[in-house]
Amino acid sequence: MTRWIGPVIALLVGGIAGFYLVLHALPGVIMGQAMEAFDTLGGGANQVGHVPRVDESSRNVVRPSPDILYSACLYDLAEGPLNVTVPPLDPERYASVSFFDARTNNFETINMRDVQVGETTEIFVYPPTWHTVPGYDLDGMDLVIGSPTRRGVLLFRQVLAGGVTVEAADELRQGLRCEAREF
Repeated sequence: MTRWIGPVIALLVGGIAGFYLVLHALPGVIMGQAMEAFDTLGGGANQVGHVPRVDESSRNVVRPSPDILYSACLYDLAEGPLNVTVPPLDPERYASVSFFDARTNNFETINMRDVQVGETTEIFVYPPTWHTVPGYDLDGMDLVIGSPTRRGVLLFRQVLAGGVTVEAADELRQGLRCEAREF
């Protein structure tokens, strides 16, 4: 019986280590690779990049949807907060802005039900080290969001439905802004 104790302990330690790696380390690695891919779209942190419309040959995502146009912003709050400007959304078509932290967690999603439809939405995103928003004039900001991590990804999605052309959707997404705010 005692000769099984060593292998059982080794198995338990290995299982716990494997569980920790999958639960804690793997999401960061996956998001790091995603951030590198997004970085090529917009040219760097705090800039919007527009993903070309997917087709049958697109495989950057396992099952991409050809009915959705994507734009992304890899953000870095190391130097301070971020201003996000979402263009006026059309109530007849679905669009959303989702925020993901550096560990792949979706911590905020905004869609047509959350904003004044037909008007530009201004979002202020602040770093995790802030417990309050010190000395910033937030007049004109529609939403104030705290990011749980310093880096992350903002994903803007528009569904192409109801007679919406790719050109019209592309024109709308050109109004998306993701800019560092000066101290």
